[in-house]
Amino acid sequence: MLPAPAHVADHIDVYSAVEQFSLIWGVFLVAILGLRFAIGAPTRRKAQNVSDIVFWFGTAYLIQTWLINNITTAVSQTQKWFEVWALIIVLLGASLIVRAIFLAVAGATHRQ
Repeated sequence: MLPAPAHVADHIDVYSAVEQFSLIWGVFLVAILGLRFAIGAPTRRKAQNVSDIVFWFGTAYLIQTWLINNITTAVSQTQKWFEVWALIIVLLGASLIVRAIFLAVAGATHRQ
């Protein structure tokens, strides 16, 4: 059995703080990506940065839509809790796919 909060809806302030952190970190990573393009950093570093941006903005979106907005109306709050964690794992995979696509596109344009 996996651990979950007894009353998921009682922690909205924590979810809001994590969402705000994710947004701020995502904006910081966008600024870093701009600097990486400006100084001509290696493609792999840029790809990692793009992947991180997708993950952090996606996490902020998931927290807002699945935990903060839906938790008070959810029939099973514990089920929503586990759905969010499952979606974050899916988001991790999606960010790796975005990284691979970025590397493939950068490699294709570099070869031409």
